[in-house]
Amino acid sequence: MWFGLGSACYFELSFEPSLLFLYAFGGIALTFIGLAIFSIKTNLLFEFIPETLRTWIIFVFVLFLASVTGFLGAAFQAHQQTPFPNVPNSAVTVEGILAAAEYRSGDLPEAHFWRLKIRNPILDRPLDQGMKPLSRYFDISWKSSLPVPELGSKIRLRTLLYLPSQPAIPNGYDPQRYAFFSGLGGRGRALDAPIILEKPRSSVFRQMAYHWDGLRNLVALKTRSVLKDSETASVAEILLCGKEGDLSQSLRNAFAASGLAHILAVAGLHLGMVTAFVSFLSYFILSRFEWVLLRFSAKRMAALIGLMAGAGYIFFTGSHLPGLRALGVASLAILAFQFGRTPFSLRSLAFVALGFEIFSPAIVLDAGFQMSFCAVMALGAGYRALIPVTYWLQTKGGLGKYIFLPLFGLFMTSMIAGLAVMPSVLARFGFFQPWFVLANLVAVPLMGMWVMPLAICALVAMFFGLEEHVLLLMGKGIEYIILSANYASHLPAASLPVPATPGWALAISILGLSLLCLSCGRKRYFGLIAICFGVSVPFFLPKPFLLFSNSGKVSAIFQKDHFEVFTFPKGENKNEKKFTLENWEGALGLKKGGYQQFSCEGEGNCLKIFSGKKIALVGLGRDLEEEKLEISNLCNRADLLVSFIYGTEKCPHIFTLTPSMTWQEGSFSVWINYKGALEMQSDIDARGKRLWVYPSSRAGFPNIPLAPAE
Repeated sequence: MWFGLGSACYFELSFEPSLLFLYAFGGIALTFIGLAIFSIKTNLLFEFIPETLRTWIIFVFVLFLASVTGFLGAAFQAHQQTPFPNVPNSAVTVEGILAAAEYRSGDLPEAHFWRLKIRNPILDRPLDQGMKPLSRYFDISWKSSLPVPELGSKIRLRTLLYLPSQPAIPNGYDPQRYAFFSGLGGRGRALDAPIILEKPRSSVFRQMAYHWDGLRNLVALKTRSVLKDSETASVAEILLCGKEGDLSQSLRNAFAASGLAHILAVAGLHLGMVTAFVSFLSYFILSRFEWVLLRFSAKRMAALIGLMAGAGYIFFTGSHLPGLRALGVASLAILAFQFGRTPFSLRSLAFVALGFEIFSPAIVLDAGFQMSFCAVMALGAGYRALIPVTYWLQTKGGLGKYIFLPLFGLFMTSMIAGLAVMPSVLARFGFFQPWFVLANLVAVPLMGMWVMPLAICALVAMFFGLEEHVLLLMGKGIEYIILSANYASHLPAASLPVPATPGWALAISILGLSLLCLSCGRKRYFGLIAICFGVSVPFFLPKPFLLFSNSGKVSAIFQKDHFEVFTFPKGENKNEKKFTLENWEGALGLKKGGYQQFSCEGEGNCLKIFSGKKIALVGLGRDLEEEKLEISNLCNRADLLVSFIYGTEKCPHIFTLTPSMTWQEGSFSVWINYKGALEMQSDIDARGKRLWVYPSSRAGFPNIPLAPAE
């Protein structure tokens, strides 16, 4: 926990620590470690300290050491990443290795979308002639009815590239930071069909990976050919091979609003169901052979077989992080069971979490990582606290225990896991689902007793061409799950918007949850207080008065519970406006699509009053002398000038927002402080000059070698 907290502190800084600072910080930490070891061995400093205080000093020192190690580990990982490449503003030809291809449906039945992952790309332009391939990959969308080239082939295609976007609002979600640590170099759109330059010539292991991914695509195509309903087929593809590109946004929203989004992410729930089903089936078969029962433990053999089947399922569905986390915990549990130890322990969860954090400290920012470990930690502590209740149901429940005990387990599992992941859900997705327990009571039993067993049977049947009837039965179960998701998502107050949570408030909530789950006695109640404080912080933070997009084309003024959006007389980009406003409404916890529009009458320039502040809006350019005269007049009358025209001069005595400023500093937010004055913050001010921060004026680093040493 404290290792991850140290890593998070590095990422939340608004400046980039210099290498000299990092070396000095590491040296000081090593010095303290040496002094501590010397003091413990010689008892030089501890002989005058009471025993109880000595324990607390060692405990605090260990926490400090873990935090410092996490901070330095995150800094080391950040400095090991290669910078974003320089991409042109126009179309360019890209050559590279086709590492992955994900199928997506098109607008027409005969059209296909493919998301192509291009590894080791080279840009065909004079600047990159003779240079080494880029170490980052490109994510290219290609719309075509043609078949995708064989994975591992070297291809060439003409694309329109662009770097990962900046945050839509200062202190908002940072796509550039995610892309920086994931190895993404840019996204783009293919302008023509890829040309195959070379057949696959990779190593044996990489060829196996390409064939593995091709097998996943084949399973997805077979599933779609049997299940005609697009929504049912999309969910089935996720459960069978981890392909989620064809899932519609409306279905995603329904699962999210009903609290069933975890069904669409292959993780511990799916691994547990696959392992349990295969283990039960294996035990049923092994227990029929007397020779096996006399020489081996059928339960332990069945558990190993179930674990191997679960591991194969996790790897086949894409080896996503939540699934790997669950596989690590399950492996330690099965290993403990083989040696007769307690299989379920929070220590195994701690070891797995520490391993992920050491391997990649940036993983602490991933919402899936946070939710996975918080849910498992809360379930372990929760079931430990519920032992008296479950014991009473087992011993004194009579025949009713066969009904009430499974229902009680499902209810408490959904309740505990849902409440544990609430801080991360509120921080990352910005909404709360009150009906998640009701939907899970229907969907989880269907998953465990119907859908997932048939999914395993369908994967086996595909080897013999007998998957059609199994997939149809599986599709019926998925239809009932979709029906429950749609029903729960349309209940009153099914999805309540919540303002964005600051990073420090989320850290307080997770620390409080850890204290609640891992401590004993009355100390755990301090954890409950910390959780309530962290979750409630967003509701008491002030909201920005005005927002200005990073493109310099959208501006909105916050009024009570909605936005007042300025519209252009002409030349408005509706898609960009919709995307920006959805991000803004989500960050402020407003209802989606509830904004109101206004425009300037006449020539397009005007002065509006909002919350007692005079806002000058310049949306239409005219003759240079007339424009200067009008803007000068507006500057003298307004408290803030917002211009949508490049080259507008700043007002001398008031804040001015122009597209030229967003080109350099990203999006802007304007606040009214407690004195009634306006304060302005840009995206660069909020994030600072970090290694992953690139404003629009910087197009990445060119792929050129260093100058030779003299």
